[in-house]
Amino acid sequence: MKTIYIHSHMGEAPISGVINTLSPNFSHTSIQIDKTVYESVFIGGVIKTPLKEWNAGTVVTTHAIPVDEATFKEIKKFVQAQVGKKYDFWGLFSFIFVFMKPKIGKWYCSELGAAVLMKARKVMPSNPEYFQKMSPAGLNNALEVMGYPRVSMYNTF
Repeated sequence: MKTIYIHSHMGEAPISGVINTLSPNFSHTSIQIDKTVYESVFIGGVIKTPLKEWNAGTVVTTHAIPVDEATFKEIKKFVQAQVGKKYDFWGLFSFIFVFMKPKIGKWYCSELGAAVLMKARKVMPSNPEYFQKMSPAGLNNALEVMGYPRVSMYNTF
């Protein structure tokens, strides 16, 4: 078994204040695979950062998602293919305003995290927009409800 980590943050960037009003307690999501952290950020879109260079100061909770080797490779390949894609600014508001739709090929942070969770669970919800419209707080709550254990972020280094 391998482990993928999903970190839930209380961000410090100006956009985090806006997100926090829509998503209480959490304003950002990042994904850790091996020693690399992937996240979709407002300026820059989907980026990857070596764990040793990553600023983990805003992490509030970390959930461990155990997956088999084949699923781990599939998720890693999927996330690596997203690097360089743009930030989905309008999709960010889709979990509040039903008329707004996430943009295919663009990602906001928790939307990317939810896609990883969906691939890890090998499930497709009855309503595919469920994961596409997930806020950082919604994703953290889903991880809790699904029973993924909280771990110390510092144990992932």
